[in-house]
Amino acid sequence: MSGGAGGVGPLGRWLCASAGVRYAAAGGVSLALDVATLYALRTGLGVHLVVATSIAYVVGLVTNFLINRYVVFPSEQTALSSGARYLSLVAFNYLATIALVSGLTLVSVPYLAAKFFAVACTMLWNFLAYKHWVFTASRRAQWKR
Repeated sequence: MSGGAGGVGPLGRWLCASAGVRYAAAGGVSLALDVATLYALRTGLGVHLVVATSIAYVVGLVTNFLINRYVVFPSEQTALSSGARYLSLVAFNYLATIALVSGLTLVSVPYLAAKFFAVACTMLWNFLAYKHWVFTASRRAQWKR
């Protein structure tokens, strides 16, 4: 084992220290569980598409909240407090996504390109909102930003 404390090495320390990398990983894990749940419910169990999609979406949201709260932006505030802020941000993101996709398609931007733009915007402002509003607390000082 090389690399100092715990044998993590420089890359491992950077990955653990970088909130941006942890945030991206949290998103990837959340998406993977969302899609896997949808597939299992729809294909494996034959659950109606709308019901399966809804359940999978909630699984992704809860996973994303838990990983971001406990791993990416550790917080000492109550889960109720950070959860309420998280759900407020989810509602804002929904409305912003509808506005961006609808607005951009009005000026001839293809709807999928508009959707990708909306996702990029929400990813950027979510990172900042998580870091400075949703998951604020003193314990975060233990993680390098």
